[in-house]
Amino acid sequence: MFSRKATALPALAGGVAGSVTSYVVAYHSPIGFMWPSTFGLAATLAVGWTLAWLIPARPSAAALQLTWKAVVGVDTVSV
Repeated sequence: MFSRKATALPALAGGVAGSVTSYVVAYHSPIGFMWPSTFGLAATLAVGWTLAWLIPARPSAAALQLTWKAVVGVDTVSV
């Protein structure tokens, strides 16, 4: 969603890593109740971006239309 290089495999792996991280932080650590989602998001983005960088694949033209900028329509900054 935030990267034009991401394909299905990095996105799926990032989602799984984020889910596992959230579970471990929520149920197997003494960290407070507000932190599992934060750690899960960080793990999702880190794993997804890292795999998208390591696995050189080009998304299809249809997949490129699903980026944040394309969906929201943010081409310029409005005040």
